[in-house]
Amino acid sequence: MKEFFFISGLPRSGSTLLSGILRQNPEFYA
Repeated sequence: MKEFFFISGLPRSGSTLLSGILRQNPEFYA
């Protein structure tokens, strides 16, 4: 989960990256 909190703490670029990860993981559908 460390990666999750790290990415969520980044600027918009981090949010975009986080969205990409969420898309790769159906479990975290958002």
